[in-house]
Amino acid sequence: MHSTLGILLGGSMALSQAPQAAAPPAPASVISSDTDRAIYAAGVALWRTLAPLKLTAAEIEEVIRGLRDATNGTPALRPEDVVAKVAAFRRARLEDAEARFRAASLEYLEKAGTEKGAVTTASGLVFVDLQPGRGASPRSSDVVSVHYRGTLVNGVEFDSSYARVQPVRLFVNHLVPCWIEGLQLMKVGGKARLVCPAKLGYGDAGAPSRGKRKPAIPGGATLIFDVELFDIVAQPPSP
Repeated sequence: MHSTLGILLGGSMALSQAPQAAAPPAPASVISSDTDRAIYAAGVALWRTLAPLKLTAAEIEEVIRGLRDATNGTPALRPEDVVAKVAAFRRARLEDAEARFRAASLEYLEKAGTEKGAVTTASGLVFVDLQPGRGASPRSSDVVSVHYRGTLVNGVEFDSSYARVQPVRLFVNHLVPCWIEGLQLMKVGGKARLVCPAKLGYGDAGAPSRGKRKPAIPGGATLIFDVELFDIVAQPPSP
C-alpha cells in the first residue's frame, strides 16, 4: 500500500511557473557540515515535489506540522486512513493547474496574433519577423544552423542553444511542425519569433523533463521560439 506521502508526491508533469516580482531574497545562511547540507537538500527536494500542488502558506504549515508530529511519534492521522482523500486532493490540484495553464496558453496565442508585425498562417502558427534575412529560405529537406530559445507562456525557458553557447545543426524535417513551417518562412541571416499552438508543438501530451535545465512542457502548451537562422548547411551527396 502506498503511503499518504507517496500518493501526494507521485510522479506527474509539473507546471512550471514564471518567477513573481519580489524583493531580493535574504542571503542563505551558511551550512557548515556535509550532513547539514544533505538534510537541507532533502527539504529542497521535498519542496520541488510539492511545488506543482501550489500549496498556500497555511497548507505548507500543515505539511510541516505533519512532519513534526510524525517525527515525535504523535501523528494526528494514520496515512492509511486518508489515502483516498490525499489522492483526490493531488489529482484535483494538478488538474486545476493544467486547466489554468491551457487557458493561459490560448490567451497568449490569441494576443500574439494581434501584435504589430505578426502573421498568423493557415495552420495557426504566429510568425513574427524580428530581423529580415537576405539569404535563401530552407526547404523541409535541408539541414540548418541556428540559435534558438524556447519558452512557455509564463516565461519559463525550457530549452536554449544560447545556454549551450554555440549554434546547433538541425534536420528541418525532424522538427516539430511549428519549426518545419516557420523555418521555411525565414531567410538566412534573419531572426524570427515562432508562437506555436500546441497542435504544432507537443500537443495534449506535452513532453517530459529532460534534465534539471529542461523543465517539462505541459500538455496543451503554446510554445514561443526565438530563432536565428545562420546558414543552410550543405549535405554530402547520397551514395
